[in-house]
Amino acid sequence: MNLSHKIEDLNKEASNNSGVRPDYMYKNILDQKRYIDVLSCVHEKKVLDCACGVGWGSYIMAKSGAAHVTGVDLSKVAISTAKKYYNYDSVLYIQDDIGNLPNQKKFDILTSFETIEHVEDPVGFLKILANLSHKETVFFLSTPNGFCFKNKGDSPYNPYHNEEYTKEELYNLFSLSGWFVVEYKGQHLMKENTQEIVEYRSFIRRFWQDKARSDRFGITYTLLGKIIRRVLGNAISDPAHKRDCTPAKVCKGYQPAYHYFKLKLK
Repeated sequence: MNLSHKIEDLNKEASNNSGVRPDYMYKNILDQKRYIDVLSCVHEKKVLDCACGVGWGSYIMAKSGAAHVTGVDLSKVAISTAKKYYNYDSVLYIQDDIGNLPNQKKFDILTSFETIEHVEDPVGFLKILANLSHKETVFFLSTPNGFCFKNKGDSPYNPYHNEEYTKEELYNLFSLSGWFVVEYKGQHLMKENTQEIVEYRSFIRRFWQDKARSDRFGITYTLLGKIIRRVLGNAISDPAHKRDCTPAKVCKGYQPAYHYFKLKLK
C-alpha cells in the first residue's frame, strides 16, 4: 500500500474522536465560522457539501434556506452520525467518493472545508468539482496553511493529511484545474517571521504527537497527561480558539493558520 492510499484509508476509517473531524456536538469554532460565512449565499441554492463530516454544516445551510444540500463523505461513521443528529428534509447524505457523483448533476454552491489536504490528487479533485459546477457556481474552500502548520521541508504532522499548501501553491492548483480566486481570506492571522508562527507550528506537532501517544497507551495516558499539563500550565490548546477566527482579509505581511477561498470557474 502506498502512502497516499494509506492516508485515504485512514480518513475513511477515522472515528469521530480521531482528531480529523469534530464529534456530533460540533464544538470546533473554526469549522462553525466557515459555514456561517457561507449562509448568506445559500438561499434557494443547490449546495454540495464535500467532505461534510458529521453534517452540522449541511444542516445549518439547509435550515438557512438552501433549496437542497447534498452532503458527501468517505466515512461511514461520519455519515451515520450526520443522519442521526443532523437529518433534515432538504438534506441528502451520501457515503461515497466525490468522484462517483454523476457529472450531469450541477450545483450552485460548493463547500469544501478542510478537504484538499487529505487527497492524493488535488488537481484531479478540483477538476471533479469543476465538472459538478456551472458558470455561476460559487466554490468556498478552506485548508490549513502549509506555511504555518509545518516547518519548511517537513511532511504534515497530521497523519491524515497528504499535503498542506501555501497560498502560492494553491493558486497554482486552482489555475491547473480551471478555477480562479474571487476572494482570499484567512482564519487566525499571524504576522510573518514572528515567534507566534513558530509556536503555532510547535502546537500542531505537539498535538499530533500527543494524539499518537494517547492512541498507543490508551485512556490512562490520556487522563494522566491532561492532569500533568494542567498542573504545569502547559495545556495543548489551539491558539486559534483564543480569539475571533471569522474568515478575514489577509493583509500584506500576515499569514493565516487556515486559508479561506471564494472561487469560480474560469
